[in-house]
Amino acid sequence: MEKPLAVRMRPTNLDEVVGQEHLIGEGRPIRKMYETGNIRSMILWGPPGVGKTTIARILARNSGLPFVEFSAVDATLKEIRKAISGGELIRMVLILDEIHRFNRSQQAALLREVEEGRVILIGATTENPSFEVIAPAWLFIVWSPWRGSIWLNWWTEPFPIRGDFPDSG
Repeated sequence: MEKPLAVRMRPTNLDEVVGQEHLIGEGRPIRKMYETGNIRSMILWGPPGVGKTTIARILARNSGLPFVEFSAVDATLKEIRKAISGGELIRMVLILDEIHRFNRSQQAALLREVEEGRVILIGATTENPSFEVIAPAWLFIVWSPWRGSIWLNWWTEPFPIRGDFPDSG
């Protein structure tokens, strides 16, 4: 069975992504993570269809780390824990689409692995993460059709990628 057109046309690297230049353009935060392979836990927030999950997959593949992907719509915490329990020394990327569908206690259950550095969590959400997602040390990135509406918020620690990020407006 042939894959749907949208799946076949999905970008596989940042150079194939159209739009979101305020995030993936030269010298911008996501571009720097992509170029260095040095990614960190983040929440991608924006309307459906703007590329949150695609960018998460591109970053995960490019990091060189093993990664797993789940949708909080149909995944259980038990399934996710089983997938990320590959051992104490293994670092991995967990992509969790629709992270806002996990309640706060389900989200909190993943915090230990994230805070200890064993898991880099990239969550995608269409809901405002200020209300729906707990915030230990996330980088919130807002995807928007309006260039000036980027919101980068580092909660508890400085961003590990050095450099100046010019104002997106």
